[in-house]
Amino acid sequence: GGWYQKRYFPLNMDRLTVEDMTAKMVRDIVEGVDGTGVRMGIIGEIGINGNPLTPNELKSTRASARAARLTGAPMTFHVGGVGEEKFTILDIVASEGVDLKRVVMGHSNPLALNLAFARRVLARGVTIEFDWLGALGSPGGFLGASDDFKVAKGMAALIKEGYAGQIVISHDICTKLQLKKYGGFGFTYIDDYFLPQLRQLGVSEADIHKIMVENPARQLTFAAPLPQVAEAARN
Repeated sequence: GGWYQKRYFPLNMDRLTVEDMTAKMVRDIVEGVDGTGVRMGIIGEIGINGNPLTPNELKSTRASARAARLTGAPMTFHVGGVGEEKFTILDIVASEGVDLKRVVMGHSNPLALNLAFARRVLARGVTIEFDWLGALGSPGGFLGASDDFKVAKGMAALIKEGYAGQIVISHDICTKLQLKKYGGFGFTYIDDYFLPQLRQLGVSEADIHKIMVENPARQLTFAAPLPQVAEAARN
């Protein structure tokens, strides 16, 4: 839940305040979305493309972080800004009292090609997500196709440095072309191809278990909400 990329922002986005957006997300988490009773289980993908960051993206970031702090909901970012913008985003999230260990930065494939920058991001405590694995292109052409072998090599290097506990991976299937029926690799690519590649690069089964099981379980678990939100949820 929350607000996705700026090209999908609602027409009234300029008029929404941080308080408006925070209240909406808290309501969706505590009471359910639009009266359905279906509760939002994660805040995101928070659509922060950046390059440059816009006032509405910064507003969405702050509101999302505030809602996460109030409710204990996990957070995940779409891109999270370009280059140094990532640290601006993380600074905002941290300033709202969110533990950055509970934040996932999605579409982090470029970090596998720039390990020095990856280390700076990981030093903040966040989890990075290597995704769009097994895809033959990209949605809308703006993410760029992944070279999965280069991603695997970068991942293996980071894992050997001790970062296995801060990595998750995903197919990020969001188009027909990724499905086997339409010529893609489908939902088995990671198991069939990507994990064997990691093993060939020396990644241990224990580290693969962290990436595939332990890390997702941790990142999808709610923290304790603030007392006032917990009371509202009970009522």
